[in-house]
Amino acid sequence: MTNIAPQPCSFSSLRPLAKRLRLTPMLEHAMELNQDEISGWSASQLLQVLFSEEVSRREEGALKRRIQDANLTYADACYSRIDWSKDRQLNQAKVNSLFSLDWVRRHQNCIITGSTGCGKTWMANAIAHHACMEGFRVRSYRLPLLLREMARFQTIQGLKDHWLERLQELSRIDLIHFDDWAIATLDACDRKSLYEIINHCSGETSFLITSVPPVEVWANFIGDPTISDSILDRLVPAARRLAMTGASLRAKEEYGGIPAGQS
Repeated sequence: MTNIAPQPCSFSSLRPLAKRLRLTPMLEHAMELNQDEISGWSASQLLQVLFSEEVSRREEGALKRRIQDANLTYADACYSRIDWSKDRQLNQAKVNSLFSLDWVRRHQNCIITGSTGCGKTWMANAIAHHACMEGFRVRSYRLPLLLREMARFQTIQGLKDHWLERLQELSRIDLIHFDDWAIATLDACDRKSLYEIINHCSGETSFLITSVPPVEVWANFIGDPTISDSILDRLVPAARRLAMTGASLRAKEEYGGIPAGQS
């Protein structure tokens, strides 16, 4: 290590060095500190304050990026805003277990079912948002749209490499939310894509599925008996389940009953 004798300098003269080290925000924070107040600090005390602020800034930025990348329908959905009204019959202990995220750490899955508008997507987004806050990489997709994208990659010449790249990208996600699951029977192309996604990610990625049709009819949605058995065997046996009930929250909002959001 080269011995460098300190030279008289101002904070502004340090900007080029701070920029090279990507520490410009930390330098700016140092410039904002009250010079009289910090005059009695040791070097280690000053560094502790500056490093702590920089770590907080970076963690806040990383959280913001995780939430943006998750592509949540309801980015403001969170545990504190859950509607525990009696008519919804939510099992609080079961909901709490989902928010513990133990199943995500174990690479298990979660299935939320219920009628249209009862709050499945909102609840899934609240869980996904909490996962983002806990440092997990999350993505939320409407399954029909994701499969349409995968179909383009399969069928258009020159895009097949994108299909494999997409599978690799999905396998690096900690929690994938599939919304609008089982709303229409899959064709052969979509069935292949869904199988490859589940097979490629199983054991490393957790799936959070929201569906109107109950699990018992999912095989009909997938279509091919062999492929449906393979997909469901990876998704269902160890999955946490939450069945949601109650009147449509979207309908209630339309007639002024509740705030928008939990649909």
